[in-house]
Amino acid sequence: MQPVTHGDSYDEALQNAQEVLSLLTELDDGKLPKPQPLLQMA
Repeated sequence: MQPVTHGDSYDEALQNAQEVLSLLTELDDGKLPKPQPLLQMA
């Protein structure tokens, strides 16, 4: 499952998304996961 973020405002949601991207890159040697179409995830 891909990470999902939210917030009480657009700015808070954006900040949460940036934090998630930072955590993902730390866990995978600075690389983002390969993008997947939603149909492949189901």
